Amino acid sequence: MYKKLLSFLLFILSLTSWGQFSDTLFIYKDSADIRGYQTTFAIFSSVDSFRIESYSTNVSVGETINLTIINRDTLPHTFTVDNIITTGNIINANDTVTFSFSFNLPGTHIFYSDVSYGKNLGASGQILVGYENYPHFYWNLFDQEVALSHDLALLNTSAIPSSYLPEVYTINFNSYPQTIADTNALVVGNVSDTLIISIINTGKMAHALHFHGYHVEILFHSKNNLMEGLLKDTFPLEVDAACIVRLIPNQSGMYPVHDHNLFAVNTGGYPGGMITMINISP
Repeated sequence: MYKKLLSFLLFILSLTSWGQFSDTLFIYKDSADIRGYQTTFAIFSSVDSFRIESYSTNVSVGETINLTIINRDTLPHTFTVDNIITTGNIINANDTVTFSFSFNLPGTHIFYSDVSYGKNLGASGQILVGYENYPHFYWNLFDQEVALSHDLALLNTSAIPSSYLPEVYTINFNSYPQTIADTNALVVGNVSDTLIISIINTGKMAHALHFHGYHVEILFHSKNNLMEGLLKDTFPLEVDAACIVRLIPNQSGMYPVHDHNLFAVNTGGYPGGMITMINISP
């Protein structure tokens, strides 16, 4: 009788936990050195301390996502997902709020804090929906003007000036060659594998990614669905745009991917900034 009851309870537990994803993120704001540039960042951190990271995760279509956000900043922030969570989403300083939501279609989505000292300082991340049966990688493209980052953090300004000219360009808040140590950014696989790359642009200017060695198929583009289905080695990603590309490597080797803007590959000297690599084995 006891074994039957235990089996029944385990069965009920499996039903209630199926289709659920839960995690806790901490909002921190502090300065960090990016190849000699002391820049202020706001971060959704997966640990309870300031750490330069771009949070990303993969969930299934229809899966319930429970994200608990703890605000360690001295100012209020929001947890915003366009068209999903846009109201009732304020997290006051030292407060904790849990958000539950789901997505009905495959795609990739940006979450962010919509205050001027939030997303403009990097407080963002991405959620890839679907494609969980394939290896997947994440790129968060971000740019920053150092003096402006300090002014935003100190509330001296809330606007991005027309003269905006960033010195710092990053992928997942890392500048090459640090991007190579990031397992989310460094794409690895074998010839003929199907590899999924989720890409978001949370910076303040458009970027054009150029792939050496391969063409990729654009599966999803939040700003321009006319690009979906196209094979490209270079394509633009507008501000606040998100896209998914599929890479099926036809040859082995190690090839760079970089922004075609020369400023974006000179952070701290060339090569630096918005560069990562694809490393394909036979």
